[in-house]
Amino acid sequence: MNKQPLFTKIIWVKVLLFILMIPCIYNAFPLVTSDSGTYIASGLQGWVPIDRPLFYGLFVGFLSLKHSLWYPIIIQSLILAILLFKMYQHFLSSVKNGMIYLFITLIICSLTGIAWFSVQIMPDIFVAIGFFSFVLLLLKPIENIEKWTLALFYLISLAMHNSHMLIFNLLTIFVLIFIKFNFISLKAIIPLKKIYFILFLSLFSWLINPTINLIYEGKFRHSGSPYAYLMAKYAENGLLATYVNEKCVTKKNKTNHPEPGVYFLRNVKSNLFLDVEGYSMEAGAKIHQWEYTGADNQKFILEPGDGNYQKIASVKSGKYVSSYNNDAGKLALKQDNSSNNNNQLFELKFENNSPIASIKIKDRNAYLSSDTCATAFGMQFIEGVDSKDANCQFELVSAANCFCYFKDNIPTNAMVFLWDSKSIFSRTGNWLNHEKEYKKVMHDMLFTPAYFGRNFKAALSATIEQLGRNNVGDGIVKYDTTSSPYFAIQNTIPKSSTKFLESRENRGELQFVLLNYVNEYLMKISFYIVIILLAMPYFRKKIKPEMLALIYFTLLILVINAFVTGAMANILSRLQSRISWILPFLVLMLIYNLMEDEHDKNKLAKE
Repeated sequence: MNKQPLFTKIIWVKVLLFILMIPCIYNAFPLVTSDSGTYIASGLQGWVPIDRPLFYGLFVGFLSLKHSLWYPIIIQSLILAILLFKMYQHFLSSVKNGMIYLFITLIICSLTGIAWFSVQIMPDIFVAIGFFSFVLLLLKPIENIEKWTLALFYLISLAMHNSHMLIFNLLTIFVLIFIKFNFISLKAIIPLKKIYFILFLSLFSWLINPTINLIYEGKFRHSGSPYAYLMAKYAENGLLATYVNEKCVTKKNKTNHPEPGVYFLRNVKSNLFLDVEGYSMEAGAKIHQWEYTGADNQKFILEPGDGNYQKIASVKSGKYVSSYNNDAGKLALKQDNSSNNNNQLFELKFENNSPIASIKIKDRNAYLSSDTCATAFGMQFIEGVDSKDANCQFELVSAANCFCYFKDNIPTNAMVFLWDSKSIFSRTGNWLNHEKEYKKVMHDMLFTPAYFGRNFKAALSATIEQLGRNNVGDGIVKYDTTSSPYFAIQNTIPKSSTKFLESRENRGELQFVLLNYVNEYLMKISFYIVIILLAMPYFRKKIKPEMLALIYFTLLILVINAFVTGAMANILSRLQSRISWILPFLVLMLIYNLMEDEHDKNKLAKE
C-alpha cells in the first residue's frame, strides 16, 4: 500500500476527509463552544485575547476569508486526514487492501469523539494533529519535504494554545529521557538527532505567540494568564481556602492592639471600605467609604504611634489618614503628609478575639462612625459616641493578598471562580490587576514545603479524575442571540448568523447519550487490551518495536494531557476526550497487526 500512485493516495485522503466532516454536514454548520466566539472575533478583527493566544483566531480568520467558517474546518480536518493516512501507511505497512483504512476510520468516527472535535471552531483537535506529527517525525523514515511539512504541522499545533506547548514540551522531555536510558530499546529505532530536532521545535514554539503579539499590539509577551487558571484550580481543590485562612489573620499584640501590617478597613454597618478618593496620590485627597475593590487605595498600613495609638498610612500614596473639620464644621477624613499631630493618631479597640474594632480619634475623643444612612458609595464618615454601635465598628481584614476579604467565600468550582459574572476573580483584579499577588500565592503554593505534599496529592487526584472524563459533546449546546459565538459571527461574518442559529446544534437536536455510553465502554476495553498485551510476555514479544513505542507514547500523552488540563486548569470532559480517542485507534491498528502476523505465520507453516 505504501507504493500507491499519488492519485490513489489523494482519493484515500478525500475519503477520510469526508468521514471526518460528517458531523459538520449533519449539523449544517461548524460546531462551536462558548470559547469559539473569542477565537472568531479576535481572529477576524485582529485583537489579542487577554486569556489565550491569538494564533488559532488568526487561523480561523485568514482561512475563513471573512466569508465562511467552513473553510478553516475543512483545512483542519484535511490536515488530520493526511496524518491519519500517513499513520495507516506506516503502522499498517503490510496492508494489501486499503479498505482496512476505511474500516478503522468508520469505527473511531462512529464510536469516539474524533470527528466531533475535527469540525469544531476550537483548537482542541490540534492536540491530536500535534501528536501524530510528533510520532511520524520520530518513527517514520521521511524525506526533507515530508519532514518539514510534519514539522510545520507540529509547530502550528503547539502555537494554537498555551496548554499545547506545555503538553508537548513535557512529552518531548519524557521521550528524550526514555531514549537516553534506552527504555524499550528506543535507541535502536529512534536516532537522538530526531528527538533533538523535535526538542528544538518544541522550544521554538514559545517564540511564536509573543512574536504575533508584538506585531498586533506592540508587546513581545505571551497572552493568557496561567497564574489565573492555576489560582482557579487552587480554589477548586480547596488549597486556596486553606492558604488564605492561614495567611489572612488579623494579628494583635499582648495588649489587644493590632500589630503593624497592611489591612482593609470595612465598616460593619455600611459594608463599605475606607478608600482614598480617585486613587489620588496628592495630600488633601478625600478619604471616604466605597465598595470593595481590593486596590491599593483601599489598603492601609498600621504603624505604631503614641502609646496605644496607631498611624494609618495609605499603601497607594504613602500619605497618612488625617481627621479635620470640613466646611460644615463636621468630621471629615483626608490623606496628608506625616506629622506629629493628634489628628493622625487613632486607637483601635478590639472586641475580645474578633477582628472587629472601634477606631477612636485622639484629637476629638470620639469614634469614627458611618452615618446610619451611609450605604452609598463616596459617603463621608461622622463622629460616633458609642464604640459598641455597629456604625462605629470596623473589621480589620488582612491585606496579605487580594483574596483575604473573600477567605470565607472562595468557590470550589474553577469555572465559577473565573467566569461567573460576580466572580471573586473579577473582584480581585480580573486578568489585569493583582498579578503580582496571584503569583506570590502561586509561588508559595508550589515552593513552600508545607504545601508541596498537598499540591502533589491534589494534582494526582485531578489527573486521575481527568483521565476518566471522556464524554463527547461537552460544550456543544444551544447558543442563542445573546451568546458570545453569535455576537462574534454577527459582527464578523453576518451572512452566516442565520445559518448558525438554524444549525442542529442551536435547535438542540444533537444528542450524545448513546455515543457516550458506547464510547465509555470502548475506552475501558481499549485500555484493558493494551494493559493485557503489555503485561503478557507472549503477546508483548509479538508487538513490533515501533508499535510498542507508539503504545507508550499514546499512554504518555494521555496522562500528560490529563495532568496539564486537570491539575493545572479545569477538569472537563472536552479537554480529555479531544485526545482519548487515539487509544481505541491505536488498539484497532495493533489488533490488525497481531492478526496479520498470526495469519502470515500460519501461512508459512502450511507451506
